Amino acid sequence: MRPPCGSSARIRLCRCTPTAITRFHSPRRYRPWSPPPPSRRRSSAQAPPAPRRPASPPHLPPPSQPSVCRNASEGPMSYVDLKHLLADLALEAVRDPERAPWTAVAAAYGALAEENRPAVPWSALRTKAEEFGRGFDWHPTIDDAQRLVERGLLVRRGDEFTIMEPFLPFLAYLRRQTSRLLDALRLVRTLGPQGDEAELRRGVALFNAGLYFECHELLEGVWRATPGPERAFYHGIVQAAAAFYHYEKHNLHGARTLLTKGLQKLEGFPDHYRGVNLGAFRRALRSWLAHFKEGTSNAPEALPIISIDGES
Repeated sequence: MRPPCGSSARIRLCRCTPTAITRFHSPRRYRPWSPPPPSRRRSSAQAPPAPRRPASPPHLPPPSQPSVCRNASEGPMSYVDLKHLLADLALEAVRDPERAPWTAVAAAYGALAEENRPAVPWSALRTKAEEFGRGFDWHPTIDDAQRLVERGLLVRRGDEFTIMEPFLPFLAYLRRQTSRLLDALRLVRTLGPQGDEAELRRGVALFNAGLYFECHELLEGVWRATPGPERAFYHGIVQAAAAFYHYEKHNLHGARTLLTKGLQKLEGFPDHYRGVNLGAFRRALRSWLAHFKEGTSNAPEALPIISIDGES
C-alpha cells in the first residue's frame, strides 16, 4: 500500500533568464466530474469489501483543513482505489514516457468501453491504441494490455479485456483521466531537456492537462524535500493543484481555502522564477479565487495553466 502523499529525493532547480514565453496547455476546457452514486444491485456472490487503507495525517494542521488526500467524503472505496491506481500509473508514465505505450491501451479501453458493454476485443483495442500511440512512436502490444491486468485495472477473458468490476460504475472517470494523461505526455515531450527541473516540468505538464491530483502527488515530494524559502514555491503550486482537484469535485469551500493559501505562498516570488512565468499564473489564480469567493456560475473563461519561460 502506498501512502497518498509520498516523498521524493530533493531536486535542485537551476535559475534561468527568460527570453521568450512558451505557453503549454491542453486544448480542452474540462468540466468538473464527480463519481456517480454506487449501484444498488446486489450480486448473488458478492465479494467482501476491500480493506480500507489507514487514514493518513493531513497535509496541514489542524485536521479540519481541506486536503486533496483521501477521506470518507470522497465516495465509494472503489472510486478512491481507482483514483490512486490511475495516479500511480500516471506518475510512472510521465517519468518514463518512452516506456509507457500501455497508456495508449488504457486510453483506448476508455474510449471503446461502455457500461453496458465493458468487454473490448483485443483486435479493436489494438487498433485504437495504435491510433493514440502514433504521436509517441509507440506500437502497443498485448503485453501492454497484460500490464494493466497485472496492475489491477483490467481483466482478461479470452481475447477480450474488461475493467475490474468494482471500477465499472466509474468508467467515465477512467475515460477522462486516461485521455488527460495522453495530453500530459504530449506536454512532457514538448518541454525538451529537463535536467534539474525534471520533476517541476512533469508537475507542470500534469497540471496543464487537468491531472490535478497527480500533480499534487508528484510535487508534494519536491515541496517536502526542499529547504529554505524556496519550499513555499512548491507548496504554493501543490495547494493550487489541490484547489482545482476540489473544484472538480464541486467542493468550492475546499477550493477557496486551498487556493487562498497557495496564492499567499506564491506572492513572495518574482514574476519569473525557476523557469515558470509565475506572474501570469498568479493573475489567472486570482481570477479563479474571486470566482470561488463569489460562488456564482460565472467562472473565468479558461482554467489556469502554468507557462514555462523559453530559453535561448
